[in-house]
Amino acid sequence: MEQKAMTAYQQKDQAAFDALKPQLQARQAEVLKITKEWIAAHPRSQYSTVLVATSLARMQPMSATIADFNKLKPEATDNVIGKQLAAIVKKQSAVSIGKQAPDFSQQDTKGKQVKLSDFRGKYVLIDFWASWCGPCRAENPNVVKAYNEYKTKNFTILGVSLDQSKDNWLQAIQKDGLEWTEVSDLKYWKNEVAVKYGVTGIPINFLVDPQGKIIATNLRGDDLENKLKEVLGS
Repeated sequence: MEQKAMTAYQQKDQAAFDALKPQLQARQAEVLKITKEWIAAHPRSQYSTVLVATSLARMQPMSATIADFNKLKPEATDNVIGKQLAAIVKKQSAVSIGKQAPDFSQQDTKGKQVKLSDFRGKYVLIDFWASWCGPCRAENPNVVKAYNEYKTKNFTILGVSLDQSKDNWLQAIQKDGLEWTEVSDLKYWKNEVAVKYGVTGIPINFLVDPQGKIIATNLRGDDLENKLKEVLGS
């Protein structure tokens, strides 16, 4: 379904994309519900830790993922993934709602160094994604729509790509119509910004206010537009 939505968007078939959007959101909600129920029923299973680190991390706010992780029993988390996730949870506490967004610097598509603090005074959506990420590409039309609607209202986007190939990265930017600033160090999951922000799954984003404080995370679909409407007005 994500592939169909992405294809419709790339072919500029707005009617087909709009028709698929509610189905896609409903399916994503269903997957999230089933996954959380399984984890809750198996708090001692190491596979629950795997699901928290992968599926939940990209489907819900990190605060909810941290809460789910903290409900797991020691026998579920006493493993390599559990220890890695515990370290990530510690990092995530530094990028939770209400905290100052850690500053960072990476090169844009033309090799220019760009810092998050360069955008101080604006609402900024830090958007983690990659050209190879199907859910990211399927979500991009929603992000583009929000950008076009609010870019004149003191809002912008700073994309952080977890790509390895610069060519693939640039092609995806052009194909998906991402007109905002994009940065990457082309280190895949070892992207230094992603590591700093404790990113374990994409797409994921952080909405930062003009003072640099994180006011929302993991805004997808209508949630992004609704939050921007709330803080910036219609």
